[in-house]
Amino acid sequence: MRSIPWKVLLGWTCLLAFSLWAVILNWSIIWLGMARRRRGSLAPLVGGLVGAVAVRLSPWPQMRPWWWIPLVLDPGSLLMLSGAAWILLSRLRGSSSTDRR
Repeated sequence: MRSIPWKVLLGWTCLLAFSLWAVILNWSIIWLGMARRRRGSLAPLVGGLVGAVAVRLSPWPQMRPWWWIPLVLDPGSLLMLSGAAWILLSRLRGSSSTDRR
């Protein structure tokens, strides 16, 4: 087994920690909005994208195929990506159908 340089491990850990912090913060904003009727703003794509990059750049090759997991766990990323997919699909369907006026 090869040794991982400490600078690589430290940088990777910082990316992953920041991602985890952003995901937890997004979930806490949702929880506060539902439980205590407080308003807040999600940071869409921040936690999910940083987490996806961290997992993709992982020093352990076994983790790299799981790069998409942070995008699914982050509610801001999941909301933004599913909304973008919905808009894209509706536009594609709308442009391929004939105009019935």
